[in-house]
Amino acid sequence: MVRDAGLLYHICDLPKNNIPWPVAQESQIQEGDCGDYWPTGEVFMDIPAIKSDTSKLWVYTPGAPLRTTFYSTKMEERRIIKAKDHEKAFGKWNTMEVICWGNQSVHLVNGKVVMRLYNSHKNENGKKVPLTKGPIALQSEGAEVFYSEVY
Repeated sequence: MVRDAGLLYHICDLPKNNIPWPVAQESQIQEGDCGDYWPTGEVFMDIPAIKSDTSKLWVYTPGAPLRTTFYSTKMEERRIIKAKDHEKAFGKWNTMEVICWGNQSVHLVNGKVVMRLYNSHKNENGKKVPLTKGPIALQSEGAEVFYSEVY
């Protein structure tokens, strides 16, 4: 079993509909998947991505058409895999960064950009509301995780 955690950002609501996490954007911090994107509720993000040749999953691809990602119980509809793996070997410290400006963000692993994300928003009463700020949270899901010098 892989160790799973995440950095939730642009938190805009409390958990609902039996989902244990606050409603937010997530940069995954999971063995082998650091920097992947997940929505943890009814939030949306546009990400340049194409479908992998070997699975139903979408892969971040600079210059590809934007895919609007949304919360779904189907992993292939909600997850976007990072472009390249820049994680260090098991047992070594990794540096995770999420840089946000306006409704855009960038996920970095060990100083390398692994994903650029655009148009962070939620739908409110049928209107598209940009997510440009909000609290962050560090998530740990089913495994021990250590954080050091959180900025």
